[in-house]
Amino acid sequence: MVELGERLLAIKVKATTQPRHGDIAGLRLFQDEYSERVASALLLHDGRDTQWLAEGILAVPWWRVL
Repeated sequence: MVELGERLLAIKVKATTQPRHGDIAGLRLFQDEYSERVASALLLHDGRDTQWLAEGILAVPWWRVL
């Protein structure tokens, strides 16, 4: 988790090349718990594609972010 002022950015790292909806269960729980503060969430992975897995949850290769 990263704090951006009053907002939160949830980050999960997964050692997969093809992230799936099941990989974001923890991020969804976090969004539900802190809905008023969560700006968005990232799932960092080993693959090549960037895609939205759910509203507010973006799967992105780790090397594009770091």
